[in-house]
Amino acid sequence: MVLLVNGETVEAAGLLEHPRLRAASLLFLAQPAALPADAIILYACQGEEATAESSPEAQDADRPGSSAVAGAAAAAAGGAEPPLVLSSSDATTCLIAALVSSSENTDGGGVAARIVHHDESTTLSPAALRQTVAGLGPRAKLWLAGAYADAGGVGARVSSQLLGFLQHCEAALDVRLCCVGTHNTAPDGSPRCTALALDLATLAACPAAPPPDQRGPLLPARMAQWACAAGSAAVGAGGCGSLRSIRFSPPPRQLRMELRHGRPAPHLLRQAAWLLSLDDQQLLEHWSTSPQHEPPHFPAGAPLAEKRAGCVQ
Repeated sequence: MVLLVNGETVEAAGLLEHPRLRAASLLFLAQPAALPADAIILYACQGEEATAESSPEAQDADRPGSSAVAGAAAAAAGGAEPPLVLSSSDATTCLIAALVSSSENTDGGGVAARIVHHDESTTLSPAALRQTVAGLGPRAKLWLAGAYADAGGVGARVSSQLLGFLQHCEAALDVRLCCVGTHNTAPDGSPRCTALALDLATLAACPAAPPPDQRGPLLPARMAQWACAAGSAAVGAGGCGSLRSIRFSPPPRQLRMELRHGRPAPHLLRQAAWLLSLDDQQLLEHWSTSPQHEPPHFPAGAPLAEKRAGCVQ
């Protein structure tokens, strides 16, 4: 299908030059990096896609205050409902995509909205790329943030691979934000933002992230799943396989996720044990494509993931 900006067809390579998207990036970066205090946060870690499902009571997702998810939740509760916010963060060379199904797609029981955290491995995987838009219907709105213009070119490869797929996928995508590449790179070469939060009640986006202890259940286990996939010998030209899926049903607020079971391969255990022997700076150098720009909690997360994987007793 096509990428659209204000109803105009735009090639993936021309998105960053579009004046409307330049203005949208400036507005996005100027927003306060804060989430509503009472928000329900649906968070996607690296290598995950988190989907908010619609319901038969879904309303028009493009009218402020009555998105497909938030409107259905409020109706089910019989009153005011906390806003549902899609969120992901810590994306330097990674790329976060938030998508909201257009009103004509919401026929009940389907996908209303999704947030995906892609890295270079997942954008090399056809299966993971297809998960980005699966079930959203023929038309959806799209917000993108991350993938700054790093010296190594990782962010450029990630954005090129994802945008190339989206331009030719089965859905027509109305691009609302494309804060990537030069839009997301400060004069000193650092990323301007590494997070994306989308309030589904208003469709307002901001560069905010919840603290690590508010990113959903089983966080160390989820990180361990990503760590094992990232270190797997299967990762390479064929990508990492599929994204880990999380599903949220507004009424009655059910969160579902699947985690793989079993002990990692011996070579992964040896690699993880070696990583755990490194100091924070060395760990950053081996775990991150942008070690100089990772948040303070990043080094602490790696040992948690590796310990959860069964590498340390």
